[in-house]
Amino acid sequence: MSKDLYNDTRVHFGIDSVENLIANRRHRFINLRDMVKQTIVYIKCCADPVRLFGCIFHWVRLIFACCIYFLYHI
Repeated sequence: MSKDLYNDTRVHFGIDSVENLIANRRHRFINLRDMVKQTIVYIKCCADPVRLFGCIFHWVRLIFACCIYFLYHI
């Protein structure tokens, strides 16, 4: 199969290049890893009763961001 035929087929069916697919997967993984780090920070924040209200706000924001992230990438 020639590269031209492959590229024409890929463009016709709307398939990204392999490089773009790998870059998108890497980007999603890094974003997920960053969300986990933020969650750990927020858990540590909740250990202090004075910061509890702020922590609840951050949890709601994190859950909302995760929902939007997963709905966008489904």
